[in-house]
Amino acid sequence: MARIGLKRPIVAEITEETSVATVYGTGQVMAKAISANINVNNVGTEPLYADDEASETASGFADGTIEMNIDDLSDPMYAILCGHSVVDVGGISEIQAGANDMGPYVGLGFTLVRMKNGVRTYPARIIKKIQFAEPSEEAKTKGKEIEWQTPKMNGTILMPSDGIWKRQATFETEQAAFDWIDGILHTGSVDKTGLSAQIAAAEILEPEDYTSESWGALAIQVYLGGIVSANPEASQAKVTAAASAIEDAIEALELAGV
Repeated sequence: MARIGLKRPIVAEITEETSVATVYGTGQVMAKAISANINVNNVGTEPLYADDEASETASGFADGTIEMNIDDLSDPMYAILCGHSVVDVGGISEIQAGANDMGPYVGLGFTLVRMKNGVRTYPARIIKKIQFAEPSEEAKTKGKEIEWQTPKMNGTILMPSDGIWKRQATFETEQAAFDWIDGILHTGSVDKTGLSAQIAAAEILEPEDYTSESWGALAIQVYLGGIVSANPEASQAKVTAAASAIEDAIEALELAGV
């Protein structure tokens, strides 16, 4: 097994933290990814010795650090991640960094590319709570050869109130990994109007007009569509698929007594 890629880092500000869930605002692409280096610090205890041997140990997540090397750090993204103000001064948009500025708590998602036995899969990661710090800035003059100079964002990984600091899943396609991250970090807007319309179209139908088998198939799809509709993390792909499944089930209805 080997990892051969890193793609599409997405950041979204945390808008609400409870013991049940961590909720995010609208996410956006941070930049193009070059590398991600994550280090986790674990808290532990000395082993419990019994019968002259170590019989129990205890450890857990304490905190961590992350270094994201990216191709570029745009002014708007810099202001967001570091908590700086954007001020119009004489028609020029300035970023003003204050002494007490602190970056917001954000979630970060990215997709890896893994190769095993000649087959590619796409592990997706979401670090649920990070606070980035002011990046160091270094620049060099151009010499005889071009030397790429890329920014690095360093952050502290923290434990959210719901007690889950990371989420991860592996997908067969790159797009499926992107959709999973987008659903959680709310990248762009998910349009559920089509799904709502299909559910409404099914609900006005009378079950006694159709065979029990075909109506049962529709009822299952409407039930599943309702779950997707109520899920704030549902991706556009899942919403569209649920709407299509209900539409297909409506078209497949068979009249009773025919």
